[in-house]
Amino acid sequence: MSSSSRVRRPGFTLIELLVVIAIIAILVGLLMPAIQKVREAANRMKCSNNLHQIGLAIHQYENAHGLLPRAWTPDWGPATYWSGTGRVGTQAPITGTLHYVILPYLENDPLYQQGKNSPTSYSSGNWEQGTGINVPGTVVKSFLCPSDMTGNSNTFGNGYAFTNYAANLIVFNPRKNESATQAMARGLSNTVVFAERYQICQPSDGSGLTSPNWAMHPAFVGHGWYTPVYGWLDYTTTFSTPTVPVFPQSQPGQSMPPFVPNFTAAGTGYQVHPHQSLCDVRITQGAHTGVMMVLIGDGSVRGVREGIAFSPSWEIANNPKINQPLGSDW
Repeated sequence: MSSSSRVRRPGFTLIELLVVIAIIAILVGLLMPAIQKVREAANRMKCSNNLHQIGLAIHQYENAHGLLPRAWTPDWGPATYWSGTGRVGTQAPITGTLHYVILPYLENDPLYQQGKNSPTSYSSGNWEQGTGINVPGTVVKSFLCPSDMTGNSNTFGNGYAFTNYAANLIVFNPRKNESATQAMARGLSNTVVFAERYQICQPSDGSGLTSPNWAMHPAFVGHGWYTPVYGWLDYTTTFSTPTVPVFPQSQPGQSMPPFVPNFTAAGTGYQVHPHQSLCDVRITQGAHTGVMMVLIGDGSVRGVREGIAFSPSWEIANNPKINQPLGSDW
């Protein structure tokens, strides 16, 4: 057969191929924001569910003990309030954080029992030397927000596992045992009990570092910067100013210092999705676009948007001791 009788097969020219590639690139560019929005919506839903489960666990704990869990117990040692208390009802003191004592109500009773049966490994950090069970270093998915990318892994450099959910120190006061209605006298539905916090908040201005670890009792490290709470005096000072006392503590036998809650810094009580270099170590941060997720005392979860006034809304929502109505922007 001669070459002139051969059938020419259709194909793409180089220009046509480039046009097709350009169209695909445009479509991908248009789809990526939509994909990111879907992913963020799923992450926000997961974060909201985590907080809701924590809320249920706290109420189940109160039903079992008649009292709310404390932010930490017992309350002794460096960086605590030295109140010398920590009993849960009639139960013996359990060394641990609020996050630890609610583990049985989050379907993590085996982990709780490991810490309870090996208190030395949990309370003293001996596990870091390989002599105990690594309870504090165990990652608990219910304590993590999937939107937070500030940590390179789910454990900090000290080996403790992160949490993105910090407890309100006024509500879960380590100084005394209270029921939910006692701790939130203004109403459970009007009180924020948990707020999001970055795994690692270390701003570029060198003002400090906070990194909440779910099992970090402040007595373990001598300060509260890694403790899974917010509203503490630790966060009211610039860490580079040693002349300002940082810790709200007294030595045994001395009178207790006043509790000075702090929910604000630079005129705002929280940050919504700040860049890590602009993170403020003294307040809480939401990892979601447009809102920070919080747990309310009645077990509901809501997203607080940017722009809510510190006073009266955010301060009153976090401090149930202030007997005033919430602002209209809440």
